[in-house]
Amino acid sequence: MKTITSIFFSFILFALITSFAITKEWIPLMQKDGVTISTKEIECQSPNDNKKHIYEVFKFENSNAYDLIVTYKLNLWIGENCRSCDIPSPNEYEVTIKLKAGETRTYDCNEESNTLKILKYTPGAKDQKQIRFEIVQLKIVKQ
Repeated sequence: MKTITSIFFSFILFALITSFAITKEWIPLMQKDGVTISTKEIECQSPNDNKKHIYEVFKFENSNAYDLIVTYKLNLWIGENCRSCDIPSPNEYEVTIKLKAGETRTYDCNEESNTLKILKYTPGAKDQKQIRFEIVQLKIVKQ
């Protein structure tokens, strides 16, 4: 009986750990006109409060043989409220990225822009609201 209980609790612990696992691989979000936008979660330590936070970061891949300008708007929801849906233009949620032919650009913990690194949650923090986002008005222009 003790062995069965140990196995049961080991399984529960494994399930909990894997359900909160950070996505280590890039997951394609969308593809348009030779540009692939992917995301993954990373863990970053805040220099301000020394806490670890989980962010969603972006990767942009230009598979074309020419330079591009990628523009889009990021709709960001915190709980049920869209933080960026109805604010006037221009605003911090409108993004422009220049990509050279064949370039891949990734973002990480050092990124200061809140539209290329999105805070998802802080492990152990109480009363966290669900964060979700949507890329809209995506335009790809050849330079």
